[in-house]
Amino acid sequence: MKRFSMWVLAVVLCALASIAIAQPPGGGFGGGRMFGGGGISMLGIPEVQKELKLTPEQIEQVKTKGTEIRTAIQEIFQEAGGFQALRDLGEEDRAKLFAKVQDVQTKAVASVLKPEQQKRFHQLELQQAGAQALGRKDVVEALKITDEQKEKLGGIQKEQGEAMRQIFQSVGNPMDMTSDERAAMQKKMQTLQKTLTDKSFAILTAEQSKSWKEMIGEPFKFPARGFGGRGPGGGAPRPGNN
Repeated sequence: MKRFSMWVLAVVLCALASIAIAQPPGGGFGGGRMFGGGGISMLGIPEVQKELKLTPEQIEQVKTKGTEIRTAIQEIFQEAGGFQALRDLGEEDRAKLFAKVQDVQTKAVASVLKPEQQKRFHQLELQQAGAQALGRKDVVEALKITDEQKEKLGGIQKEQGEAMRQIFQSVGNPMDMTSDERAAMQKKMQTLQKTLTDKSFAILTAEQSKSWKEMIGEPFKFPARGFGGRGPGGGAPRPGNN
């Protein structure tokens, strides 16, 4: 069975995330934690390890768990029909796929972090997720996001998700892309992500923006990365993360 490279996985995850954020509020736009918003991969970033004060033993656990998760996610994707089939998944199958991946990630992180490290990890997750976090149930409740705001946010995310999906569909097989083509694709996605971030946070009231900053804690600077690079940091700037 052919294994996906980390580059293919990165493109697939970005594409799936873009499809997910396009779902309407009725289905919970943003759909909980997105693929780009944390998980064990974030714990693999040295700067994050330092921020959370991970012990040498925990860092070794992250490496082990990372390998286990990559294998598990590859199997989940392959069971879903492989790379080409992922773009055409129906909403129900897509939700099941997200749930499987999130469950794997959640259990892995919980098995590594100590209770006192969980709070800061959650803050970093929110910072990294940025505008996509506004669709999480806990964030919606904490910020008291109104139905009108949900509708507006859903519209913005649907528009940006469609644009990102079109970029993904124009790729073909990522394995055949040159480094320049990968860089160009990444730049387009980062531009779309920044637009999504700016438009989404502009909808929040001053009080909600204040609450958001309190939720994410002290701003953390994620290291820049490219597809296939280390860690999930970087990308478009996040409010409160400059």
